[in-house]
Amino acid sequence: MPNPTDTTLSQIRTELLTKFGAADWESYSHLVGWLRDRDVASHALRVGEAAPDFLLPDADGRLHSSEQLRRNGPLVLSFFRGDWCPFCTAELCALQAAKDEFASVGATLAVVTPETRDFPRQQAKPGVWT
Repeated sequence: MPNPTDTTLSQIRTELLTKFGAADWESYSHLVGWLRDRDVASHALRVGEAAPDFLLPDADGRLHSSEQLRRNGPLVLSFFRGDWCPFCTAELCALQAAKDEFASVGATLAVVTPETRDFPRQQAKPGVWT
């Protein structure tokens, strides 16, 4: 049975690609080629591998260490480019749907975003993604 999130992401991708013009396709093809030429995927962390230690600020500017975030169990990191990105929004919805599974294993979810202003604070409010 297909994962509903995979179906959603596939639908989003198909919809976005149908809107591409010639310049979009050229940029997309260039980026994909660049990533493949440099074999970027082979250098990515694999599931279960330890990430290097890091510090992340929360929505209020307080720093949290990766060690602190992993203290109670696994750490799940999501990289959210912005609310303009339908893939990112779909991922956050899927992560919200899995929150009980995360809680059952003591996992902590941290979302990394370049968004500023009040956006991160608004997203952290209870009920935003329910």
